[in-house]
Amino acid sequence: MAAALAAATLGSSVSGTGVSLVCCRVTGFENLAYLKAVVIDLVGVPVSDLDDARAEAFTARCREHWPDLKSEVAPSVEETLSAHRLVCLATTTVAPHPTTDACRRGTLVLHVSRRDLTPGRGP
Repeated sequence: MAAALAAATLGSSVSGTGVSLVCCRVTGFENLAYLKAVVIDLVGVPVSDLDDARAEAFTARCREHWPDLKSEVAPSVEETLSAHRLVCLATTTVAPHPTTDACRRGTLVLHVSRRDLTPGRGP
């Protein structure tokens, strides 16, 4: 819910109709459900996860809940991060792996993970 509140409050400067989602566990799905409620024109969600099977199951669950939402597994985490100017990271790892280097300038990063984001140059 915190990610959706941040998107609703801070997201007016982020144009577009999609959110890039890193992590396809329960937290990622719940964040997406809240984001879907506050970002009315949300139509695209590229996703990434360290586990490809989990990412595929996640997109199938998204299609089941929101048939109008285009959810697809991105070829890489970098492509996920660069797809939209609204990004949500919801992983459970304790070892940092992605950076924000692939994010577009002006990207709103909703970081609701533990410590998975490696410091980078930033969007």
